[in-house]
Amino acid sequence: MIDPSSMHTMHDTLREKLSRVDVRTVIADAPAWQAFKIALHVHHSTEDDILFPVLRHNLAATPDALALLEAMEAEHDAIKPLITTLDAAALDPSTESTCLHELLDALTTGLLGHLKHEEDAALPLIARSLSTDQWTAFEQLHEWRLRRAC
Repeated sequence: MIDPSSMHTMHDTLREKLSRVDVRTVIADAPAWQAFKIALHVHHSTEDDILFPVLRHNLAATPDALALLEAMEAEHDAIKPLITTLDAAALDPSTESTCLHELLDALTTGLLGHLKHEEDAALPLIARSLSTDQWTAFEQLHEWRLRRAC
């Protein structure tokens, strides 16, 4: 069984970066907003590109596990447009601050819910379903992409 502690660490990093974001940082396209978006994009894209396809292959005969993977992917897909919409709304001078607060709240609620769902349901499945080599490959690519993006 693999040790998913690096995933917990990354999730804690995302939570910490998100806690530094408020409407002012989004409007200013400040470093805190940029750092959050980069870290989230790297994390989710590496899961989408590497982790989930391997899990889908390993768990092909397990419908419940595949349904969980689909839920994880759907949660990723729901988060992406919130960031795009926030960025667009922040650039539009006619956008009211209430709208920006609502969008940021939706992003925060969606992401925090996703991270908890992944930790509670997906990480135990990942720990049981990946070989050490598969997990190591994911971790190494994830780390390489983070270093390259920052």
